[in-house]
Amino acid sequence: PTEAIYQEFDRLLIHAQGQIKKVAEMPCVSLANRLKDCLYQNRQRSCECFPAMEQYRQCVLRASQERVDDMSATEPVMIPVVPPQPVPRPAKPPQQQRSQRSWWRPWTWFK
Repeated sequence: PTEAIYQEFDRLLIHAQGQIKKVAEMPCVSLANRLKDCLYQNRQRSCECFPAMEQYRQCVLRASQERVDDMSATEPVMIPVVPPQPVPRPAKPPQQQRSQRSWWRPWTWFK
């Protein structure tokens, strides 16, 4: 089973290589370095680095959104957009006769 997992991973990697491209400039490098330095200096109290973490998080969020926007503007649509189709109502089950069994009449439980 492990070999099958490795083969599937290799297949996915080969399939995805056409879509993975090098980024010309790495966004947020300075913030990442500042965060690493802060964490190194405050090994015992990483809470001191929360503002740097928040700045880095915001930068990564912004860079990711810009990248997605660029990709959507330049690359062709892979999946066609299809309007939603109405779903037919499920058929009603046939009306059954009311059961003659009752919780207060135990002799009807075993029919």
